[in-house]
Amino acid sequence: MKPFRFGIAIAATEPPEVFIETVKLAEQLGFDSIWVPDFRLYLDLYVALGLAALNTTHVRLGSAVTNPYTRHPGMTAVGISSVDQLSGGRAVLGLGSGGIVMGLLDIERHKPILTCRRAIEEIRSHLSDNSSHDKGKSRKYVRLDLPTRPDLPIVLGATGHQMLALAGEIADGVIVNVGADQSCLEGALNAVNKGVERANRPSESLERFCWLQGTAVSEDESEAINLVKPAVALTLGRMPKWTLEAMEMDEEEIRQIQRVYREEGAEFAAKRVTDDMVKRFTIAGTPQRAIGELERLQELGFDEFIFIVEEFGGNVRSAIKSLADRVLMGLK
Repeated sequence: MKPFRFGIAIAATEPPEVFIETVKLAEQLGFDSIWVPDFRLYLDLYVALGLAALNTTHVRLGSAVTNPYTRHPGMTAVGISSVDQLSGGRAVLGLGSGGIVMGLLDIERHKPILTCRRAIEEIRSHLSDNSSHDKGKSRKYVRLDLPTRPDLPIVLGATGHQMLALAGEIADGVIVNVGADQSCLEGALNAVNKGVERANRPSESLERFCWLQGTAVSEDESEAINLVKPAVALTLGRMPKWTLEAMEMDEEEIRQIQRVYREEGAEFAAKRVTDDMVKRFTIAGTPQRAIGELERLQELGFDEFIFIVEEFGGNVRSAIKSLADRVLMGLK
């Protein structure tokens, strides 16, 4: 079995000096990577990653995930190359088809599979030593005026089968974002492997990350489960039909939770989320249960698990430390 690797997603929602203390703590606690989301309109992604680069020494630093709609692929190449230079070659570009920020900015997600494919091709062209032309287009991709790394990893965050297959075909890695249910994860990895086979590439050439949204551990299992219900209410409402079927959840019930979330807020939507929904979708409960779940999921072949922790008492650092001390260190 592969050794466990763990990443932590840290949203840059706090003042810069507090964010710096959080990334320092994550590295000290032994996390292998730090990922900065680009879902909402908080501290700019590349400012946050730059702060992380200057205040850590060895963890990998990734975007989780940015998109080719709100950020032009050429400027994305500039941003991630700048982080790579600041960090001494530790940057990873996480790309996807856009999250909540798309709705906030009223931007249409047009042809996401084709758009992400072209974005990866364009970014790789910008990172390469030579300029090139987009096939069939008049546009020229020019070399950037800063040091670049042609093999800088590009990983694709994906939920749907087509995007998962695209990751397997052309990306350096995939962030599988379908929760913690084994049936969902197996279905997602099967889609990824179809892309790998389509590209006739070695399976081991693709890193497989498991994104675990709404993680919480506590000796009081009910406390942990109730803590993550607002996040589960939000996330389940955005999941594609195939994942709900795999988790044996009623689609209409989930869509109703989504409507309540949108119209009445997280607190009311969370009341409609059952304990069973939480247990099927994420890792929330006692440390012993979390360890068992991660050992089970590791057998599916993931290279790394990335956590978004839910805060106890409004303190994300306390939640990160609790996860590291109670769960992760026992697995490494």
